[in-house]
Amino acid sequence: MNKASRQNTLRYCFGLTVLLFSLFSFVPHVNAAQVIERLAGADRYATAAAIAENGWPNGAQTAILAYGENFPDALTAVPLAKKLNAPILLTETKQLTPVTQAALQSRSVRNVIIVGGTGVVSPEVEQQLRRLGLTTTRLAGADRYATAAAIAVYMGNESGKLIVTSGANFQAALIVSSYAGQQGIPILLADNQSTADAVNYLRNQNIQKTYLVSIAGELSPALAAQFPNVTQIQGGDPIDANIQVLKKFALNYTFDRVYLATGNVFADALAGGSPAAKDGAPIVLLGATLDSRLADYLSEKGYDMHRFTILGGEGALPSTLVQGYAEQISHDQDLRLTAINGIAPIALDSTGSALTLQQWTPLPDQHQVAPEQSWTLTFSGELRRQLSDFSYVYLVKDNQSVEATPSFSQNTMTITPVQSYEPNANYMLVAV
Repeated sequence: MNKASRQNTLRYCFGLTVLLFSLFSFVPHVNAAQVIERLAGADRYATAAAIAENGWPNGAQTAILAYGENFPDALTAVPLAKKLNAPILLTETKQLTPVTQAALQSRSVRNVIIVGGTGVVSPEVEQQLRRLGLTTTRLAGADRYATAAAIAVYMGNESGKLIVTSGANFQAALIVSSYAGQQGIPILLADNQSTADAVNYLRNQNIQKTYLVSIAGELSPALAAQFPNVTQIQGGDPIDANIQVLKKFALNYTFDRVYLATGNVFADALAGGSPAAKDGAPIVLLGATLDSRLADYLSEKGYDMHRFTILGGEGALPSTLVQGYAEQISHDQDLRLTAINGIAPIALDSTGSALTLQQWTPLPDQHQVAPEQSWTLTFSGELRRQLSDFSYVYLVKDNQSVEATPSFSQNTMTITPVQSYEPNANYMLVAV
């Protein structure tokens, strides 16, 4: 495991570095001050324009243009937008929405890719774009499934992977969109009766892995059997599906920034998908009220979450709802390490909410860890993360993974190396 990959892994974990016989230094992850920002306009068109202005302050060569009143044709545009470093803007059917035209001009856009047929983005809109001196390309098919396939073909696929979601709702595609974008994976739409376009796409592609993302079992086993090497990611409802996606791809997200959008309409999350993919950040769809399942999951990741970007206005996503989640996430800011094997540090350096235990007395004999004995870390606050919440836990010694058995209680974490330790080695506990 090289240094870069180890740092990427530790983005999601508690780290413990033990220099036996000489120095013990521990840096607990705690929440720095949270920043909550909102990208919004008077309506969905203005919100998309605000997102474009924020995400592309120096302009953009290309923009994606989608119909703003319904989701099907635009749903799979995020991976293409990420590949082209393009914002996603919205328009009405018969005319180019004025705020969208202003955004295209202010971002110095030269090329516009229209997603969807003439029934949703009319030839009149295309003519308006050309009169502005813009080059246009239209990606469309006979229906939403064919349009998604057309976008995937135009985008290309070097990942060898594919994501398939239902065409019947917008939530499944949007919650996985930022991951798909950052990984360069096309998204196709299918349902249990409409698979022809997705299957035809496979014929000219070397797909090695397929992720089926669905809500309430809407994609059947028979459909899954038509794709290679399938992993199904399912949730009983949109919030549950969102959590399952976050868990599955946790190592690919940076949770420092999280994009929040309403799960009741598609437009804000669609426009936010491209900058989220650029940032490697997740899209989280919220319901009308605080959901304890989502709050609990975000709380587990809370030590990494410093910036929340709300997509849409107060009517779409009230500040009180977002603040409720933020308060849940910041619950553990007072968590601090107080002792290791019963021995307290002699100095504590505290700057803001970042706590660093710097200096320990030379380790006496009773502080050394004999083979098959344990390190026990005691905290002043409740350790909310339980062992069952981790995907895997391992001990790293000098960059090599070794076996270890961790256990957790309310305010202690105990680490038991399976093998005999080496006194001068550098050990790190990783719990992901």
